[in-house]
Amino acid sequence: MKLLSIFLLLSCLASSASPDEVALTVREPSGVLREAWPVTSGVPIPQGRLRRARRVALRDAQGPAIPVQAEVLSRWPDGSVRWLLLDFQVDLKPRGTRQLVLSYGPDVQPPQPA
Repeated sequence: MKLLSIFLLLSCLASSASPDEVALTVREPSGVLREAWPVTSGVPIPQGRLRRARRVALRDAQGPAIPVQAEVLSRWPDGSVRWLLLDFQVDLKPRGTRQLVLSYGPDVQPPQPA
């Protein structure tokens, strides 16, 4: 049990790339090719780090931007975002994974649609 707790702690620590970024992993568990597959996920945000849902950007770990819609689900007592709901689409190979990075903060500019 202690080993599992340490693994979970290290996984949580490893998923935070920096104070203003969160590493996300999307997995396809069913063995089916997914094209423009919709993904919805909640992401916790540390207190005081994000005020507006529009100050987020999502990109592939290799760099290309991914269009994302973000909605505030919950706020901290200071009014900053506590939980953020993300909706986006990804392509996944059967049983494949995709590494993404969510950037957030007052200086983040989401990419303009093509």
